Amino acid sequence: MAVCKMKHVTILCLQGQKDRILTTLQEFGGVEIVSGKSENAVIQPEQEEKQALLAQALRVAAEYQKKPSLLDQKNPKPSLTAAELERQVAGSGWETLAADFVQAQEELNALAQKQGSLQAERSRLLPWQGFSLTAGDRDASAAYSFAALSVSSRSLPGFLEELENRFGDSLYVETAHAQENVAGLLLIYPKKSEKALLSLLPSHNASWFEPLKGLTAAQGIAALDEEAAELEQRKASLLEAQQERAGRVSLLEYAQEYYDNLLLRKAQEQLLEQSASSLAIDGWLPAEQEDALSRTLESRLSLDSFYLAFDDVREDEIDDVPILLKNNRVFRAFENLTEMYSLPRYNEMDPTPVVAPFYMLFFGMMVADVGYGLVMLAALGAARFFLRRNEEMRRKTDFFYYLSFPVILWGLVYGSFFGVDLPFHLLSPVKDIISVVILSLVIGWLQLMCGLLLNTLGNFRNGDIWGGLSGGAAWLAFLVGAAMMVLAQMAIPSQVLFMVGAGLCVLAALGIVFIPMITNRSKMKGLAKGLYALYGVSSYVGDLVSYTRLMALGVAGASIAMAFNTILAYLPLLVRVTVGVLLAIALHGLNMFLSMLGAYVHGLRLQFVEFFSKFFSGGGRKFRPFGASNRHVTVKQETQQ
Repeated sequence: MAVCKMKHVTILCLQGQKDRILTTLQEFGGVEIVSGKSENAVIQPEQEEKQALLAQALRVAAEYQKKPSLLDQKNPKPSLTAAELERQVAGSGWETLAADFVQAQEELNALAQKQGSLQAERSRLLPWQGFSLTAGDRDASAAYSFAALSVSSRSLPGFLEELENRFGDSLYVETAHAQENVAGLLLIYPKKSEKALLSLLPSHNASWFEPLKGLTAAQGIAALDEEAAELEQRKASLLEAQQERAGRVSLLEYAQEYYDNLLLRKAQEQLLEQSASSLAIDGWLPAEQEDALSRTLESRLSLDSFYLAFDDVREDEIDDVPILLKNNRVFRAFENLTEMYSLPRYNEMDPTPVVAPFYMLFFGMMVADVGYGLVMLAALGAARFFLRRNEEMRRKTDFFYYLSFPVILWGLVYGSFFGVDLPFHLLSPVKDIISVVILSLVIGWLQLMCGLLLNTLGNFRNGDIWGGLSGGAAWLAFLVGAAMMVLAQMAIPSQVLFMVGAGLCVLAALGIVFIPMITNRSKMKGLAKGLYALYGVSSYVGDLVSYTRLMALGVAGASIAMAFNTILAYLPLLVRVTVGVLLAIALHGLNMFLSMLGAYVHGLRLQFVEFFSKFFSGGGRKFRPFGASNRHVTVKQETQQ
C-alpha cells in the first residue's frame, strides 16, 4: 500500500525488429516509453484516411444499433492478441462495408432533403387544387391574362380596395380559396396592366402562385405524391440495407481497433532514439514486472537480437519517475480521491490508505441512515455481482459500494432508518447536537494529529530532522497540550492536567519559533519565519471548526427525512398506502441523493484542505504505460510457449 517501486528500462535492438518489439510492448502494456531524440514518425496518409472512414461509418452504424443497456455491460469485451486481431481485419471486407454504410447514409440524407422539398411544394399547391388552369393557359388570349395570387388575410381588404381604385372594371377578381391566414385570388386582367399589377404585390404581402409546368395544381399534387411514394420506397430499401449492415458492425470495430493500435505504435516511434541500423527504447516499468518483461521479450524475440537492462531510480531522477499507486482492492477504490488532488512524488508516501478510512468515516457520519445504506449496499452489491466478469465496470462501482457500510454503521449509531427513530441508538443527531458537535471536533482533531504525524515521519525519512520537529512534532505536541487543557476544563477537572497541557503548548510554541532560527543562517529571518509559523495556530482553529460540517450535514439529512415522514403521516390512510408509497420513494430518494452529494463534496474538502495541507505536497506524474487502445477489443498478450 504505497507508491509502486519503479525501474528504468533500456532496450536496444536492430531497426528490423522495431515493429515486432513495439507490438510486443503494446501487448505487454506495462512500459512507459520516454522521449528520445528521433524525428517524428511518419504516418501514412492512407492510414489516416482509413481511420476517418471507420470513424464516419461507425457514427452512421450507431444510428441503427440499439442503445447499450446494463445487460450489455455484463460480459467483458472480446479478448484477442494483436496477431488474432490482424487476422480478423485482413480480408474481412470492412472497407466495402464502411463505404457502403457512408454512401447509403449520404443517399438517405439526400432523400430526406428531397422529401422535405416535395412536402413543401405539395403544401404550396394544396390550397389551389381546385384551380384548373395551367401556366400555358396564360397565352390563350392576346389581350388578357390571368394571375393566381396568395394574399395574407390582414392585407386582403386593402389589396382589393387598391385593385378597385387602380383598375376598376378592367380587372376581374374571384376568390379561389380562403384560409385562416391567407387567401387565394384569381385575377383576369389586361396584359398591358401586368407591370402595374406586379408593382402592387410587395406592399400588400401578396405573392404570385405558379403551378407546375404544364400541369394543374391537382395534377401537380398527384405527380408529387407519386414521386414521394417512389422516394419512400427507396428510403425503406436503404434503411433495410443499413439495418443488415449494422449486424456486421463488429468488422468495423475490429478494424478501428487495429488501426488505432497501429497509429499508437507509430506515435511511439517518435519517442525512440534511432539510427540507420539500430534503435534504443528508454522507459519506466514497475519493478515487480521486471521478470515478466524479460520472459515476454525472450519468448517473442531471439536472444541475440536485443539487449535489455534494468536500473534503479537515481536521486536526480526522482522528479521524472511516473507514479503508480499500489493498494489492496478496498483502498484502490479510493485512489481517485488522491488523484483528484495530486499524485505523490516518488519519494513521498501514498496517502490513500490513510485517506480511505477517514473518508469512509466522514461520508458515513454525514449520510448516517440504515435505510439509505441498505439501499446503496443492495443496489451496488447487485451491480458488482452482475458485472463480476467485467472487471473494468465492477471497479467503477466499488467506491460507493464500500461507502455503504459506514452509512449503515453510523445509521445504527444515530438510530435512523429512513428518518424513523429505531428503538436503540447511541446518539441522536437531533436531540444530542452538542455531543455530535464534540464528536465531530474529536474526529477532526484525530485527523489533524494523523496528518502531523505523517509530516514528521516523512521529513525524518527524507533526512530533514529539523523540519520534522518544527513542522510536525512541535505541532503534534501543541495539539496534544491544547486537548489536555480542554479536557481539564470540561471533562476531567484537574489542575495538574491543565498545567501539563499548558507546559506542553509553551514548549511546542518555543520549538515552532526557535527551530527555524537555529537552522537558518540569518537568525532574524529564521525568527520571523518561526513567528509566522506560530501565527498558523489560528488556521488550526479554523480547521477544527470545519469538521463541524460532519454534524451539520448529518443533522440536516436526518431532519429532512423526519420532515418528509411527518408530511406523509398527515395523509389519509388510503392515500398513504397508494400514492403515498410512491411519494415516500421519491422524497427519500431526493434526500438520499442530496445527502450523498453533500457528503461526497464536503468529505473531499476536509481531505484536500484540512488534511492534505498538513503533510502532503504531491506533484507526481501518473504512470501511463504504452498499451493497446482497447476501445472495442481487449488486446491480450500472446501465450508464451
